[in-house]
Amino acid sequence: MLKHLSKENLTTLKKALGKEPIGEILGNAFNKLRGKEKILAPAIINAHYSFDGLNIHIAQLYYKNNEFQLVGYIDSNHKLQTIAVRLSEKDKHVLKISQSDRYKIGRTEGMKSYEFKGKVKLPRNITSIDFEVKTDKEHRLCTVDITKLQNYGNIDTHNLKFYQDAHPKYYREASSEHLDKANNDTELFCFYLPQFHRIKENDEWWGKGFTEWHNVAKALPKFEYHYQPRLPGELGYYDLNNPEILERQSAMAKQYGIDGFCFHYYWFSGKRLLEMPLDQFLNNKQIDFKFCLNWANENWTRAWDGSETEILIKQDYSIEQAVQFYKDISVYFHDERYRKIDGKPVFLVYRPLHAKNIKEWIEVWRKEAKKDGFEDLFIIGCQSIEYIKNPDRIGLDMTVQFPPHHMGTYNDRLRKYGYDNTFMLESLPHTIYNHSFNGLILNYSSVVACSYDYEGLANEIESIFPMWDNTARKDNFSTPFAFSNPDKYGTWLSNVLARSSTKKHPFVFINAWNEWAEGAYLEPDRHFGYAYLQKTAEVVSYYSTNESNREKFRPGGIVKEHKIAIILHLYYIDMWEEIRDYFKKLDYSFDLYVSIIQHNEPFKQQILEDYPSANVFVFQNQGRDVGPFLEIMNNVRLLDYEYVLKIHSKKSPHAKNGDEWRNYSYESLMGSNELVNDVINAFEADEKLGVVTGFKNVFSFKKWGLGSNEQPMKELSALLGIEKDFKKLQSHCLKHEDEQYGDWEENLLRFNTEKDILSHRYLFPAGTMFWFKPKALKGLLDVGWGLNDFPTEAGQLDGTMAHAIERMIGLITTANGYSISYVDKI
Repeated sequence: MLKHLSKENLTTLKKALGKEPIGEILGNAFNKLRGKEKILAPAIINAHYSFDGLNIHIAQLYYKNNEFQLVGYIDSNHKLQTIAVRLSEKDKHVLKISQSDRYKIGRTEGMKSYEFKGKVKLPRNITSIDFEVKTDKEHRLCTVDITKLQNYGNIDTHNLKFYQDAHPKYYREASSEHLDKANNDTELFCFYLPQFHRIKENDEWWGKGFTEWHNVAKALPKFEYHYQPRLPGELGYYDLNNPEILERQSAMAKQYGIDGFCFHYYWFSGKRLLEMPLDQFLNNKQIDFKFCLNWANENWTRAWDGSETEILIKQDYSIEQAVQFYKDISVYFHDERYRKIDGKPVFLVYRPLHAKNIKEWIEVWRKEAKKDGFEDLFIIGCQSIEYIKNPDRIGLDMTVQFPPHHMGTYNDRLRKYGYDNTFMLESLPHTIYNHSFNGLILNYSSVVACSYDYEGLANEIESIFPMWDNTARKDNFSTPFAFSNPDKYGTWLSNVLARSSTKKHPFVFINAWNEWAEGAYLEPDRHFGYAYLQKTAEVVSYYSTNESNREKFRPGGIVKEHKIAIILHLYYIDMWEEIRDYFKKLDYSFDLYVSIIQHNEPFKQQILEDYPSANVFVFQNQGRDVGPFLEIMNNVRLLDYEYVLKIHSKKSPHAKNGDEWRNYSYESLMGSNELVNDVINAFEADEKLGVVTGFKNVFSFKKWGLGSNEQPMKELSALLGIEKDFKKLQSHCLKHEDEQYGDWEENLLRFNTEKDILSHRYLFPAGTMFWFKPKALKGLLDVGWGLNDFPTEAGQLDGTMAHAIERMIGLITTANGYSISYVDKI
């Protein structure tokens, strides 16, 4: 049984930490508790060491089962021989990490990366440990002060599943290609945070040596698959005092399709803070990259939220300061790299309404700009904490979204349903680790879903965020957007870029390049590598008028060869031969995508031997056949397939007729060339035909009902904006409750004529095997859902989101203006 520290003991720990040896503190606290099994006190070490060809990072140290357990990683371009922990240079090792205790997690700039885990037995009065690494060329010894650990009591790490464990799924190496944008392509600007170097004020407010990395390194996961702490990749825990960092960041961003940085500019009544990176950029003319400024005009507070409490430095908006402010920023406007629209320098204000006299300030700036030789300024207000309803009334040219602020105001559907109801995860499908967590877990997928049909405003610039999670700053009161990933981000970016070309000023902003403590960044990290940058380049290439970019950055790295795709989820690998034989009967050319689950990964080689050009994905077992299908569609969405066949190795061991159902589905969908030819001809003849399945698999809700799927279907309909259609379906089912049957065979006996099918509008392809046009499932395929959006598999027979999606296929199809039909009819 798992036990947690009491509040009384936690208080004792927090007061004592940093003042006494950690071993003694923990020992005294644990002695007050009864029982010894699995008593935990996790802690974080912000210990990072860099040498020539060697990086060492100790990520976590926590007490469990009377032992300290250590987790970290090492980068090395040398051959790694020994990882060990010693109490001092003279003492023997208390921990030796063997080859089996570490595993390769990636590569950064010529270095191989290894994660290590181990258990350390330490005396109660120990104050530091020595961390030793040997390679074929180096022997390094680093001392770690463990009296300065930060305690995070009341955390359940039993069977802890760190998000990093799933890392190979999305991880991407750096690309050697460079994107070459055309002049009329939409411009992407990333907000840039300069809080990664020491300044006197932060030393005073937060302690000597403070930078943003101090917050980033100490974060802990709050729930299963929660990606914390965020660990940087190629650039490491960089210091912006090093001029090479900005050079590399700019080159990296440009390579993947980013056009410029929008630097946050901190100015308080003539006092500037964090100005060094911007001035460094200005003075380094070798950096060939656009930029602009965003006046971060909010109070600096201890709460990191610009509130009016515990103010560290305050804004003052006396009109006399407006001229001085302009003179301070004008030097940047004159730089040839500064972004201008029709010769007007683009300038952003983070919180325009924070200044009651902002209109007067803007008037002063415009006058000063004209004196300075510019025709005018192009001033944009950020939709941050305060929402700007009428930008022109306060002198702004445009507004720019600043998500996640005001996500609920960007869409008619969101305004109706409200922020919390739209984005909140009503039931998290994974374990909560920290029982003291009082934050709000939101759904990244719902943000993406709400972006595909957003019309936008004429004077508004759209913005997106790749990820968002401010746990590093807010800890147990944070607001993470759960289960974001590069595919979902790419879907959101695609939805926005599809609209941007019609705008007078085709801009899109990304929040952000490097907001690490808010989990909003594009820079490479340990878990994803360059995946977010790669996805940016893939999407930008798709919409670029320079078509050569599409060859450099193919979506998912996949080569599309045919107009037809077959997507197969092969849960039961013993079905491969049978399915393969069906494929061999077809003369039709198709691209094949196969997903298998992790414990069947060795079978991947067999599939590739039979189909060398197949794209094989290895997933954890979540979301039945639906989750893997959506994951694959995320990868191929931009490949513009005309027709897709979705099948899976269905056995349905709980049903007496499972084999009969599967065999019929295969025969009716890919049984012969003539049949497939009929399906394709039907699609081509009827522009509004969206889904085709087998005749016996067309089920009607009149006979089937909603059952335990009603609630997840309701949630899904709200997410996709088709709740009115779903309400009509609910009403339809209520009228026919007495006619419903729950067995596939009974359903066929009572409902298997064309007349019956045609008399009912609400149909779905039972068994989720069907042909479809991707446009017919618009919305579902624009959400960017991944496996982690589905609950862990536990043999559920009904009532999960995967089952709800099966039931919703027909409703989504008809809501999009398409029809569903069946093979016997066509």
